[in-house]
Amino acid sequence: CPNLPVSTNDDQYEWTDDETGENNHHSRGCIFVASKGGGCFQLPLFPSEDEEESSCRRVRVTRKDGLEGDVEKARFCVGVEKAIADAQGYANAIAKSLHGPDAIDPTTDSIIQSTKMDSQAKYAVLARAGAEIYLRLPKPGYVEWIWDHAAGNVVITEAGGQMTDVDGNEIDFSLGAKLSPNVR
Repeated sequence: CPNLPVSTNDDQYEWTDDETGENNHHSRGCIFVASKGGGCFQLPLFPSEDEEESSCRRVRVTRKDGLEGDVEKARFCVGVEKAIADAQGYANAIAKSLHGPDAIDPTTDSIIQSTKMDSQAKYAVLARAGAEIYLRLPKPGYVEWIWDHAAGNVVITEAGGQMTDVDGNEIDFSLGAKLSPNVR
């Protein structure tokens, strides 16, 4: 993702007014590489001469004890287009059940402890512990394309996470171009 901050500690995903492609190419832009059994790594899209900033880093999801048993601290990564990613508002309901009644910003109808972004970059944010929850809950009848999620599954799994359907079942990516209509 050319816009994702290189620093795993930087959660400013939106560009500031003074940023340009010329002045931020060492602070933004990441490539994620993962292979089954090989781990997940983040590399800068534009390596700099600074060896520390240009290094390949292994990334890991938030450790199970990283929230200190406090699920109220879990951060969401959500899609920008709610009609596609959460057509029926289930993510907001889940956020309320985890974070309490004040979990939703009443002016935007958005989860307060969340990062909004499009693309598979959401999987990268989860893989490097920038969020703990990503829900993709499209409208009933919609069947997801495998290529929208297969690479993200490898990134998440190799970073120590898990991708499942809403029933907790492993997702079967061997069925052709689309996921099973049974994946909910």
